[in-house]
Amino acid sequence: MVPETFPNPSGLISRIQRFATRDGPGIRTTAFLNGCSLNCPWCSNPELIAQTPPLLVRRSRCIHCKACLAACPSGALIWDNGAIQIMRAACTLCGNCIDTCLQDVYQRAGAKTDAASLAHELKKDGVFFEESGGGVTFSGGEPALQAEFVAATATRLQLAGIHTALDTAGHVPWDHYETLLPSIDLFLYDVKFADPAEHKRWLGCDNSLILQNLDRLGSAGAALWIRMVIIPGINDSKRELHDRLQIAASTPGVQRVDLLPYHPYGTGKYTLLDGSFSLPALRSPSGERMAAILDLAQSYLPATIGG
Repeated sequence: MVPETFPNPSGLISRIQRFATRDGPGIRTTAFLNGCSLNCPWCSNPELIAQTPPLLVRRSRCIHCKACLAACPSGALIWDNGAIQIMRAACTLCGNCIDTCLQDVYQRAGAKTDAASLAHELKKDGVFFEESGGGVTFSGGEPALQAEFVAATATRLQLAGIHTALDTAGHVPWDHYETLLPSIDLFLYDVKFADPAEHKRWLGCDNSLILQNLDRLGSAGAALWIRMVIIPGINDSKRELHDRLQIAASTPGVQRVDLLPYHPYGTGKYTLLDGSFSLPALRSPSGERMAAILDLAQSYLPATIGG
C-alpha cells in the first residue's frame, strides 16, 4: 500500500510496449519516456530525443481534405507543392490538427502523466511478470533524465512485488542515479564506445561522465547488464570491442553483456519528423559477424545477442 502522502510527480511518456522479451529478464512491459541527453545519429527512436514531444506527420495517410489548415490557430500548417507542410517553429503543439484529422495523419510523440497513473497501468501485466520472472523496464530516450518521476513510479511497482529495470546511456548527472538507486532492481547500461575521441566524434561529447557513472553504480551495489550496440564500421573494431568488454568485466556488479546488432527499423521515423536519416549506408552486422563477437564477449563475461 502506497501512503497517500507519497510523492506523485508528473513526467512525459511516449508509449508502453507490452510482452517485451529483450529489455531485461522474463516477459516485460517497457515504458518509453521522452527526452535524451545524447543525439546518436543511428538512433532508432528519434522522436524521443527532444524534451518536448514533437508532432509526427504521416503524410501517406493524408487525403488532402485540408481541414487541418483551417483548424491550426498559429498558421503552422500550409499547403505547398501538393502536400501539407508543417512550419515547426510556428507550431504550438495545441493538438487541433490531431483532433480534426479523421485519417490520423498527426500524432503526438508523448504525453504527460503522473507516477500513480503510470504505475496503475503497468501493474495490469502483473500476472505475466509472475509467471516469467519479468517486470517493468523504463526506456527512452533517456529515462534517467526524469529521475524523480521514474523513481516514484518504480517504487510503487516494487511495493507490488514487480521487478524494475532502467535502460540508460549514462550521460546524466550522478544525483539522478542516486535518486533512482533504491527503486531500480537492474540497470541496463549502454556503453557505445570505449575510446573517448570516437565517442566525441560521433556523439559530440566524450564518455568520461558515462564511465564515471557506471563505476559509481557498480561501487554502490547496483546490478548491471552492459549493453553494446554493434554498428559496422563505427564501433566494431577489434580494439574497440576488447576495450568495451574490458570495461564491462572490470566494473563491479556487471552480470552479463548484451550485444545489440544495429538495425535500420527506425529510419522511417525521421521522415515523420520532416528530417532524413544521416547514415543511410549503415547495414546490420551479419549473423556470422555477431557470432564471432559473441564468442569474444563470452571470453569476458556471460553474453547474449539481442538481450
